[in-house]
Amino acid sequence: MNFRCLISICHTASLKAGWWDNVTEEGSVIKLALIGTEFSEAVEGVLGNFQDDKLPARKMEEVEMADAAIRICDYMGHRGYKDRVNGTARKDALLYWGYSPSALVKVANIQAMQNDVSAAIEGRRKGDKEKEHKALENCLTGIVAYCEHYGLDLTETMEAKMTFNTIRPDHKPENRAKDGGKKF
Repeated sequence: MNFRCLISICHTASLKAGWWDNVTEEGSVIKLALIGTEFSEAVEGVLGNFQDDKLPARKMEEVEMADAAIRICDYMGHRGYKDRVNGTARKDALLYWGYSPSALVKVANIQAMQNDVSAAIEGRRKGDKEKEHKALENCLTGIVAYCEHYGLDLTETMEAKMTFNTIRPDHKPENRAKDGGKKF
């Protein structure tokens, strides 16, 4: 999986949909923090063995991992990190980065990815772009490895979710601008 390509595709789609129009510095940090919400939803999907509500043919776990990857790629594109990534996921990344699929349950692996998001937020807070970038790349690598290990089709699910997002009323700029609309 080529990270530079994914970053370009996800960030371009986000720009086209207006998700970065008039985003303040605070809004940018909130977008970084929202990556963690996708992992929380993935854990919910694992524990409840739920189908996704937007893509009902897929497990919630799979869709939320795709959502996290989409958010990471979009954010990395916004921050200009596309050319700083190594380029592809390691097949052994779960073990390399400390994720242990044979010893821990899925939830523990997802929590390790959430820890990477927390490290990225801390890097951003301290102005440490290298820490922020590396934590996000580690997290994206972990998502890819997790999905490969558990037989989840990340690429196809990302494509399906991004296509679905283009027709969602709550993702249209005019609806986001309304009271109660999605701002981030």
